[in-house]
Formats: sequence, C-alpha cells, structure tokens
Amino acid sequence: MNTQHASAQTVVSLEQRSERETHLHGRRLVFARVVWGVIALLTLGLLIASIPSYFASLHVLCTGDPATCRNSGQLTPQRLQAFHAVGLSLDFYATYEVALYIVLIGVYTVIGAVIFWRRSDDRMALVASLALVTIPAGLGSSELATLPSAWWLPGQFAAFLGDISFFLFFYLFPTGRFVPRWTRWFWVAVVVYWAVNVFFPWLPFNSSPFLALPVLGFIGSVLIIQVYRYRHVSRTEQQQQTKWVVLGISLGLGSFLILDLLGLFVFTSVQNPLASVAIDAAFTLVFLLIPLSIGFAMLRYRLWDVEPLRRRIQVIIDRRFYRHKYDAAKVIAAFSATLRNEVDLDQLREQRTEHAGHTSASSPRGGTEHRAMMGTKQRFFAPLVQVSLEELVPQDHFYRHVERTLDLSFVRELVQETYAGGGRPSIDPVVFFKLQLVMFFEGIRSERQLMRQVADRLSVLWYLGYDLGERLPDHSSLTRIRERYGVEVFRRFFDAIVEQCQQEKLVWGRELYIDSTQVNANADLDSLTPRFAVEARQR
Repeated sequence: MNTQHASAQTVVSLEQRSERETHLHGRRLVFARVVWGVIALLTLGLLIASIPSYFASLHVLCTGDPATCRNSGQLTPQRLQAFHAVGLSLDFYATYEVALYIVLIGVYTVIGAVIFWRRSDDRMALVASLALVTIPAGLGSSELATLPSAWWLPGQFAAFLGDISFFLFFYLFPTGRFVPRWTRWFWVAVVVYWAVNVFFPWLPFNSSPFLALPVLGFIGSVLIIQVYRYRHVSRTEQQQQTKWVVLGISLGLGSFLILDLLGLFVFTSVQNPLASVAIDAAFTLVFLLIPLSIGFAMLRYRLWDVEPLRRRIQVIIDRRFYRHKYDAAKVIAAFSATLRNEVDLDQLREQRTEHAGHTSASSPRGGTEHRAMMGTKQRFFAPLVQVSLEELVPQDHFYRHVERTLDLSFVRELVQETYAGGGRPSIDPVVFFKLQLVMFFEGIRSERQLMRQVADRLSVLWYLGYDLGERLPDHSSLTRIRERYGVEVFRRFFDAIVEQCQQEKLVWGRELYIDSTQVNANADLDSLTPRFAVEARQR
C-alpha cells in the first residue's frame, strides 16, 4: 500500500508541476497584465471612436462596384430605392448596422474581460482573453477604415492584432505551448502574411487572385494541429475544452458559409431589403458563437458536457436521414425487453421472426432477397429463469470478504460538497469507490478495461450491487467523477481504508521502502564462480 501511495504522490506532483508551468507569477504576471490592459484599451478605444465615423459613412451612397459596396456596408442608389419601397429609410439602415456593430464589440469584449478577470494568471486564458478583445478589430477593419487619416496607422495596427491573435489562440490552445515545437513557424508565417496584407496594401501581392490560399493553408494547419493535440497531447479536461471550441467554430464557420452564399443572391437582388437586413443580423449572431464557445471552454467546461449535445444531434440526424437504421435499433431494443420477461421458447421464436421481418423490410436495398447457399447465423440466447447473483457467487469468495470487512458508507459524506443541490441523480459514490478498489485488486490501469472486466465478472457485479440485466456506468463518467473529486478526496479515502484494515488486523505498522537507485557493481565477469563451489569451500 505504501508503494501505491508513493506512486500516487508522484503523479500528483507531476500534475502540479505541469499546472505551475502554465501559470504566471511575480513580475511576469504583472507585465502580462499591463500589456493586456494597454492593448485592450487601445483596441476598445479605436473601436468606440470608429462608431460615429462609421455611422456617417453609412449615410453616403456607394457608386463603385458591388464588391466594394458590400465590403463597406454602404447602400447603392438602387438598393436605397428598394428600402424606401418597403418603408425603410437610410437613417434606419445606418442605425441598424451600427447597433449590430456595437453588439459584436460588446459581447467579445465582455467575455474577454471576464476570462481576464477570472484567470489572468493562466497563460492560455490570457491569450484567449486577448484574442477575444482584439478579434472585433480584425472583423471590423472596414469600420476602422472610416477613421480620419491621422488614425490610419493605429487602426491598421489594431486590425493586425485581431487577425494574428485569432491564429495565435489556436496554435497554443489548449496547452498554452507550441506543440509540436515546429508549429511556431506557422505563427511566424501568419505574422508576416498579415503584416504585408495590412500595412502594405499597395503591394502587387495583395491584389493577387491567390491571396486567399495562404489563409486556407493556415486554417488547415490549425485543424491538423488541434487533431494531433487532442489525440496525443491533451488531458481529459483539455479534450473537453477542445470539444467546446470545435463545436462553436464549426457551427460558426458552417453558418457563415451558408449565409455568405445567401447574401450573394440577396445582395444582387435589390428587391429583398428585408432579407438582406435579416442576413446581416444572422452574420452577427454567427460570429457570436466564437466567443461563447471559447468562454465555455475556458471557464465552464466542467459544468456542461458537450457529449450529450453531440449524441442528441446524432439521434436527430439518424431519424431524418437514416430512418431504416433508427427503426431497426428500436425494434431490437423492444425485442430485448421482451426477452428478459418471456419464458415460452416457441413464442419467442415467433416474435424473433416477426421482428426480423420488420427490420429486413426496412432495408435500404428495398428487399429481403437471400441466396439459397448463403448461410445465415441467427443469434439467439435462451432467457435465464429464476437465477440470482446471490446464488452464483460462492460464500467464501474474496469480494464477499471485502464487502463484510470494508464499510464504504462514509464516502457519501466525504464527497457531499462536490454535488449540486438539484439535477439528475449521479452514479452512487459508494459504487464509484468500489470500482476503484476493484482496479487496485485486479491490477487494472484503464477505466475502459475496468468496465469491460466488470461486465464479464459475476462476482464483481455482485460486489457493486448490479443485477445481470442492469446497465453499468460508462467509463467516461468515471473519468469525469474522478476529476471532480480531486486528489484530496482520494487521499482521505485512502487513509480511511487503511484505518479500517488496521482495525480488522489486515495490515500492520511496519513500512516497506524500495530503493530503486542504480549502483554500479564492483565485480568482474571473469571472477564469477558457481554457487556450489563457494558453498563447498565454506564447508
């Protein structure tokens, strides 16, 4: 037991050291906060200063090409006539667009400020908050362009920070480091690209038709890096953060592409001003998914799990596009429920044939044709009749002794503070800690492997209190519970178990230490002598 305790302390120390490495302290923390404050004030000040000039520019009609008018947000004379036809004025349009601009700035800035206020000592959280504060400047580069010419350089610098901070966040997320190390060169390429694009717009490079190819390459590198980190680097909590961010970015980019295609048709059709206004609002809502997902990932990823949402969406997709698969699954589930209660084998065979006909009729091929020489193995298991786990587990089994010796009822009070006052009932804490003991007794290192072995062991099912047909907890739930409890709960649980074992005379007071230090032996292979020869001389 002392060896297990030492290994647990080693793991805890490694986790604490890794956590310390991602946190800022002392002068570095003060410097980082000052830099964040300066950049945030500069960006927010420029965005606020651009509101009056942007509002004034929207009252000017655009007579250029459609692409230029669309980027500036200004109306053409034809579109203004369409707005007047539905009772909307130019002043209404300008006010509406400025209101959307203010909402975008406000949401990004507020979420970034909250992350900074809550976790400014964490390096990754600091980068995330800085990105959220500066991204509106990158998105609103056309709005910043309406500032007086004297403010051109500060405005372009703020837009430059917004563009590069977006990619910096994803190159560092979620560990706060460039992993692998060569990914930092992508970041250097991003800085060079946006510096040329923002500060030197007159260069021939910026008018090239291939200008968007580097951006697509950067986005592809971000996807590859995030997949690599999720599979090989991230811990469980970091994977949960990645799921939230990926969900928000995927919904945001997907909706943006759809709305952009719709906007092209709506914009070219001057007869749909109301649809154009609605799409502008939809664009703003789509871009708000990015800060919301990042905020959840940095602050509240433990409270809401994204997996149930993903499974719910998958069920809806199966119902809509894979109806035959969904219906077959429901038929099999209904037959399984009947199988637990039915004893008459003849009646079971009839029901099995009927269910098989239903599932075959819903085949996507549209038929149930079978070739005569093709064998088909029918899976059928006779139901158990009047069998109890209490009778199957021997009275002298090891887990019966464990159940009689160790009283784990104290764990409910031990973990009571980690549960909310309302909500869906969780896994019994006694069951969870019994599973931890099973892992120790059986020498299992993986919770996934643990649940596989529990499903095959009648004695372990009896020890946990689960019946044969009762659904077992999922291994991912055990991982989340373990992370929520924390190290201190396990240390107190360990001390309580040792104390009960001492009371039952199962352990004694001696402590065993194993020294694993390697020491070079002062021996020569040529001087080795067989053991029997040495014993013969000693006699």
